[in-house]
Amino acid sequence: MDYSSIQMAISSGIDLRQILTELASMSLESQTLTKINIVQEQITDMISVLISTQEELIKLLIENGELRHKVKSRVGHLR
Repeated sequence: MDYSSIQMAISSGIDLRQILTELASMSLESQTLTKINIVQEQITDMISVLISTQEELIKLLIENGELRHKVKSRVGHLR
């Protein structure tokens, strides 16, 4: 997964959670509201995992850039 895919998934999750919140505010059966609440919790957990993944990806991209710079510097010294 790349950064933009993760960001799109986070945005979609937030949008879906908002839709479910609006749906839960309607007069629905108790069982339906319970299921909506469960799904909302799962979406919240999914968003948290995606945000953590995104943060880790950013760290890895920064580290990758630093390593590329070091390799270029060392290769330049060998020439």
